[in-house]
Amino acid sequence: MVNNDNFMKHSAMAQMLQKKVDAAIVGHVRLLLAFSGGLDSTVLLDILTTLRSASKNAYKFYLRAMHVHHGLSKSANNWVTHCEQQCKQRSVQLIVYKVKLKAAMEGIEAAARSARYQALHEELMQGEVVLTAQHKDDEVESLLLGIKRGSGPAGLASMSEQTSFSCNRVLRPLLTCRRQVLMSYADESGLMWIKDDSNEDDRFDRNFMRMHIFPYLQQRWPQFSDAATRSAQLCAEQEALLDLLLEDTLATLLLPYGALPIQPLIPLSATLRWALLRRWLASQGVSMPSRQQLHHLWQDVALSRRDAMPQFIFDTLQLRRFRSLLSILPANYTSAVPVANQQLPWTTSAEWLPLPQYLGFLMRKLVRAEQYMQQAQAISHFQARQYTPVSVICAPQEYEHVSVRFGSVCGLLHINGRCHGRTLKKLWQELAVPPWQRIRMPLIFYNKTLIASPGLFVTRDGEAQGDCAQWMLYWLQSPSPLQGNSLRESYVTDRPQQLYCLPY
Repeated sequence: MVNNDNFMKHSAMAQMLQKKVDAAIVGHVRLLLAFSGGLDSTVLLDILTTLRSASKNAYKFYLRAMHVHHGLSKSANNWVTHCEQQCKQRSVQLIVYKVKLKAAMEGIEAAARSARYQALHEELMQGEVVLTAQHKDDEVESLLLGIKRGSGPAGLASMSEQTSFSCNRVLRPLLTCRRQVLMSYADESGLMWIKDDSNEDDRFDRNFMRMHIFPYLQQRWPQFSDAATRSAQLCAEQEALLDLLLEDTLATLLLPYGALPIQPLIPLSATLRWALLRRWLASQGVSMPSRQQLHHLWQDVALSRRDAMPQFIFDTLQLRRFRSLLSILPANYTSAVPVANQQLPWTTSAEWLPLPQYLGFLMRKLVRAEQYMQQAQAISHFQARQYTPVSVICAPQEYEHVSVRFGSVCGLLHINGRCHGRTLKKLWQELAVPPWQRIRMPLIFYNKTLIASPGLFVTRDGEAQGDCAQWMLYWLQSPSPLQGNSLRESYVTDRPQQLYCLPY
C-alpha cells in the first residue's frame, strides 16, 4: 500500500481521494487511463502519478494514458497538445487515438462515447485494466437521463466501481466522490485542465440536466444524490439477480455462433421473452433497446414470414432472421472484405491463432488418452456457460501441417456419427448456419484433409480415438462480434523516461 508519509503533504480531502484510488488499483500492475484532459481525468492522472511515486517501496505499476481525438471541436488539436504536455510532465506514456464519428441514431454524445470505448478496446494490452474518472454526479445525471428516456431497471442501474470490459476490467475509483470534491483537489494542487465550451451548451441533454435540473434538486433536497444513488444500486441488484436466474436459460438457447432460436421464445410470457431478448442483445454487443424497439424486432423480424429475410438496424448493427434464428451482424457486414479462400497456417508451437475479420481466436489444448473422459465431461458445461464452440479431434501426426481455411470445400464430407456423405453446403443447411455466416466459419485442415469446424462437426478423419493424443479445440469468439475496425489513426507520444519492470 501507499506510504502514508507522502499523504501528510496534502489536506485530509486529498488524502481521502488518494486512498480511494490506491484501494481500487491494488493488485493491478498495468493501468490505462482514459484521459480527456478535463477536470475529472486530470485529477485522476495526478493522483495516480502521486501514488506511483509513493509506491516505490511497496508494489509497482505501469501507467499509460489514452486521449481520443474526436475532431468535433475546432480546439481538438490544442487539446491533444495539452494532454501531451500533462503526460510528459508526469512521465506517462500517452496514446492519441483519432476517430471519425458517424451519425448515430441516439445522437452525437452516444457516438462519441462508443468511439471512446472502441478505442480503449483496441489498444488494451493483456492484463491491463481501464481507469475512468466518472464520479457520483455523473451517476446521478445518468439516472435522471434514464428516467427521461423511460428506461427500465437496466437503464437506471448504477455504475459499478468495477465492471468487466472485453477480457479486461474497468475501474472507476472516484465514483463515490462529488464533482465539487474533485474541483477542490484540482484547485489545491494547482492543476490545469481543458474547459470544453460544448459542456456549456444546453442543447445536449446531459448539459441541460447538469445546468438547469440537478442544481435545483440538490438545493431542495441536499441528500438527493445519495438517495438517487441508492435507487440506482437497487435497480442494479435487481438486474444482477435476473442475470443470474436467466443465465442458464439463455445458455441453453444460444447456438455456438451466437444465433438465438425463435421457436422456444414464442410460448413464453412477454415479460420473460423481453428479459431474455435484452440479455441476448447485450451479450452480442447491442446497446439496451427501448421497449418499442423490442416490440418492433419481435413482431416485424422474429415473427415475419419464414421465407422472408427481414432485418432491424441498431445504429451500426443489424438484427437479421434466417429460418427460425435471429443473428446480430455489423450494419456493413455484407460489404466487409470476405475471408473466403484465406488459408492461415497454425504451427504446432502456437496454442492460439487469431482469426481475421474480428472472428476471435482459435485455441487448442493437447489431451492425453487417459485424460479424455475427464475433459470430455467438462465440454458440454463449458460450452453452455461460455457460448464457446468446442470440439475434440485427433492430434495431427508429425508429417501433417495444420491450417485454418474459410469458404467452400469440394466433394462429399463424411461427418463423424453419420452414415452418408454430404456436401458442405448441405451440411450448413442442416446445421441452420445462415448464408452470410458460412464463409466466416473456420475450417480445420490437416494437409489437404478437412478435420473439423469447431463446435459444429468433426469429420471421420478427425475422429478422436481413445488410444491416441487428442486436441481440445476452442473457438473463442469476440465478446462483441460486431466490433469493426474503426477508421482511425493511433500514435504514441512522450514515451516515459523510466518504465517499471513488470512480471510476465
